[in-house]
Amino acid sequence: MSVELPKPRVKKVELYACEFEISARVPRELFNQFLENEINELGIRGWAQEIDDGCIKGRLEGEISKMDKLKAVLRNSPQFGSKIIGTVFGELRKIQKYTGIKFEIIC
Repeated sequence: MSVELPKPRVKKVELYACEFEISARVPRELFNQFLENEINELGIRGWAQEIDDGCIKGRLEGEISKMDKLKAVLRNSPQFGSKIIGTVFGELRKIQKYTGIKFEIIC
């Protein structure tokens, strides 16, 4: 006699995307590495590109809670928090799936 176990429920994760822009007075390579590491560690995907000296623009994809954590990391970073001049996060739009496999900064 075999007993059929109930199938585990998979929690459906709601994904969102937004455009963002960050301006900072920091060495570009250091900040880009910091940003890429922090975003990938949070499991957020997307891309960014330096558009001006000290200004990065891009797209983020992930869960709202993870994007909120990123905002807190940027604000509270002992190394960069006080050197960030401005951050702009666009309107969150619900998406069905990720468009990339990780976050990367495009040169």
